[in-house]
Amino acid sequence: MNNGKIRDWLKQHALVLEEGFCDSLRSIAEEYKTWYGYGTLNEVYRLLGISRQQVTYWKANPCSTQTKKRYFTVLKAAELFCLSDEAAELLANKAGLSLQGEQEENTGVQKLFKQYTDKQKKLFIEANVTERMLYYIKADRKPSKESLLALVISMGMETEEIQQVLRTAGYVLSKSLPTDMIVLYFLEHQLEWNKNISLVWQINEVLDELELPLLGTRLYGNFT
Repeated sequence: MNNGKIRDWLKQHALVLEEGFCDSLRSIAEEYKTWYGYGTLNEVYRLLGISRQQVTYWKANPCSTQTKKRYFTVLKAAELFCLSDEAAELLANKAGLSLQGEQEENTGVQKLFKQYTDKQKKLFIEANVTERMLYYIKADRKPSKESLLALVISMGMETEEIQQVLRTAGYVLSKSLPTDMIVLYFLEHQLEWNKNISLVWQINEVLDELELPLLGTRLYGNFT
């Protein structure tokens, strides 16, 4: 990820990132440290099963696709800090995650394919995903956020529909993350983009330029 290019792109499009996951977690941990008399922040982090170095890495790599550790950190933080369901969900959202997937069945992901039985080849191309990923999802296995997002965008869903489907899989588009902010911008300005090129490929062209993770499962390709 190229922080300089990302800052320039966001500024050019009048976008400002909200407080990030690590800063929010640190604030809550600082309050806990003061209240219970811990000497260092690292002591509180250890109660969460993480280290200060881990948090530093997350802060430097907010768009990392390795989300499992952050997800369980949110669950542990909710328990340790006695967060309300709303506060815990907000903390998860800052990492591009959602805790709602724990309570909901994965029907949102499964129903995507009912209307695309005869159009899957076209969907593979537009979503920049392999056929293997679609069968992976059909087998009721959890897809990556990047793959699921590519699919729902290619299906022409509105932003709120996309958020609902993402939540069933434990994800959400977050205004705290550069990648998600760029995706949200494209979704909100769809009428401005080239209708002859897949929206996912147009988004990926920007993500590639900013050295951010691409949507879909295919790493390389001609964006035009």
